[in-house]
Amino acid sequence: MATNERKGIALFLVLGLTAVFVPVLLYLSQTGSSQVRLAMKYHEVHQSESAAIAGVNSGLSRLRGNMTGLQQFTNLLIGEIAYDLTIQPTGTGILTQELYHLFSKCTKGQHTFILMSDAEQMYPDPDPPVTVIPHDTWNTIEPYDINLAADVTSMENLRGQDVLSYEETTNYEKSVSKAAYASELMSKRKRLPTELQGDWANVVAILEKEKLAF
Repeated sequence: MATNERKGIALFLVLGLTAVFVPVLLYLSQTGSSQVRLAMKYHEVHQSESAAIAGVNSGLSRLRGNMTGLQQFTNLLIGEIAYDLTIQPTGTGILTQELYHLFSKCTKGQHTFILMSDAEQMYPDPDPPVTVIPHDTWNTIEPYDINLAADVTSMENLRGQDVLSYEETTNYEKSVSKAAYASELMSKRKRLPTELQGDWANVVAILEKEKLAF
């Protein structure tokens, strides 16, 4: 009789532990899969941004090699990641240097990153590599004359404002639901140029999928 009681108690304990731990395990497994999906998503974001930045650097290298004129490339590879590069001439500077816009684009999964830069290409003296002066308001402080130091300070202040705005936007994304986020974006439709209004719903759908969620 005592043996049966012990077996009954043991069975009761097993059932109790099962009832407690199964929901916990299910919760942990769902949380883990969600974190994996987020990690994959942000890995794609990082890869596309890095490839686009590398694309601009490759464009600057082409200019340093004295390659001139319009240059358009598709499906260039960095490892296994493809990107597109366009080097668009925009005119001639006061020192007869060639002026260019550089566009680099990379798409990875649902995320597309496009980076624009501009550069001045000097003439070879006498052979390549050519002196190329890139203008990147995010990563480069231009070597202004000391009399124009106030302009450098102004540029730094504008960058700081951009960073704060980006942080504010990121915090907002994290704090609202996807439905509220999409609704807020759709409310901006009337303020957009007519050319964008027709396709704005598709843009919002993609932004909703890309929404930060923690």
